[in-house]
Amino acid sequence: MPSTTDGRVSRYTSLADCQVVRSAPDEAGFFESACPGLGGYRLKLVEADGRQNLILVMGGREHNLGLPSISGGGFSELGKRIEWRGREEDGSFHPDALILRYDVVENVDQPTRPTSYLLPVTLERTPCLSTKIRPGPAQNDRARAVADAQRTCL
Repeated sequence: MPSTTDGRVSRYTSLADCQVVRSAPDEAGFFESACPGLGGYRLKLVEADGRQNLILVMGGREHNLGLPSISGGGFSELGKRIEWRGREEDGSFHPDALILRYDVVENVDQPTRPTSYLLPVTLERTPCLSTKIRPGPAQNDRARAVADAQRTCL
């Protein structure tokens, strides 16, 4: 069900719906999967050496979000659901941002206790990460506020 704030709505896609298109398990566990998107976007989920990354594909152009670079080298995993933010116009959804959950192992002594960040991504001009939101009260609301207002890149 979509959520609405000031005309903005959320739509969701699942990374569980991805299909593996390339793999090289002997090469540090490399997997590339094609995933559904919205508003003309498709997604590529890439996993290598215990770290996940997401690539946005629009009109044949790929935009690598470079997620492992913000994880400080720790093992990482995307949440199973992508939140797309945008507006409904004439019966069509037009996303201009998305929000990713990104779990990062920051303490090697506690690999089963990752830090769960939310990452707002602007889709305007060249898609990029807007910020990294640490866990805490109203984390989802804070991420939506950034996705709805901020159009800058890290």
